[in-house]
Amino acid sequence: MSVLKIFLTICILIIANSCTIRNDGICDRTPQIQSAILRVTTKKDCRNVTGKDLSKMVILELKGKKENNVVNLKPNDFSGLKSLKILNLNTKDYEGLIATEALAEKYETWGLGSQIPCWNDNQIQSLPENIFSDLASLEELDLSCIQLKSLPEKIFTGLSKLNKLNLSRNYLQTLPDKIFTELKSLKMLDLGYNEMKSSPEKLFIGLGALEKLDIWHNKLENLPDNVFSDFKSLKTLNLNSNKLTTLPTKLFAKLGSLEMLSLGNNKFKRLPDNIFADLKLLKFLSIQAGLPEKLFMELKSHPGFKLYNDNSGYNDE
Repeated sequence: MSVLKIFLTICILIIANSCTIRNDGICDRTPQIQSAILRVTTKKDCRNVTGKDLSKMVILELKGKKENNVVNLKPNDFSGLKSLKILNLNTKDYEGLIATEALAEKYETWGLGSQIPCWNDNQIQSLPENIFSDLASLEELDLSCIQLKSLPEKIFTGLSKLNKLNLSRNYLQTLPDKIFTELKSLKMLDLGYNEMKSSPEKLFIGLGALEKLDIWHNKLENLPDNVFSDFKSLKTLNLNSNKLTTLPTKLFAKLGSLEMLSLGNNKFKRLPDNIFADLKLLKFLSIQAGLPEKLFMELKSHPGFKLYNDNSGYNDE
């Protein structure tokens, strides 16, 4: 009888394991995601991808024409990718992209943000709220150039290890309050080239580790007094090319670590006299020409400080 029990137990385990293998298949996922997973796992059939295969994946990037033209994503597209560290949905499908990235890197050194254009046809205007829920190990997430118009409030829940998030070159007009709250490890956030007209006061709550924030080429007309109050580690802030006419007096009061500030190509009519008083470590400021010289007197005493005026270039006298 004991032998029979052992035999039956083995049979049950074999059947259960077979079911697991079948369930681990990725045939029900978005075709472009299937293609990318098959490429990474070197499997030829979506039915043969197992949970073990998925759990070993560290990088998933969309590449080439076969992984382009994404319109919708399914909630289970990234299920099982528990070890994934890098996810890139900005399909790379352009031979000259390397040269373009080299040019963009040059602009980065000036604090003017990324100038890499979009070279894909993705049209993912929205995302399922729990689509990233299995990605607890994720460190880099690129959602640029996919035509996003909105994001769910809890889209980034559970991504506590994320340190780089790119949301640039989309059509985002606004973002939910506290959407980034759980991103305690985030160091780089790019919101450039969107259509944001305003920012909720608590938008960046919880981003105490953030070192670089790009919000250039939006339509910002004003900013709340305390919108940057949690930025204890911020070194680079890019607000170039918005529609700002003035700034709150204490906007930069908590940015004691800031080294590079880009405010060029806005519509400033006036700025508070002591707007830059708390920026003791600032080394670079980009801003429109024609503002009162007294605004920059203290900054010019900083070792190696550079002032870049929109109309006249460097002014570090």
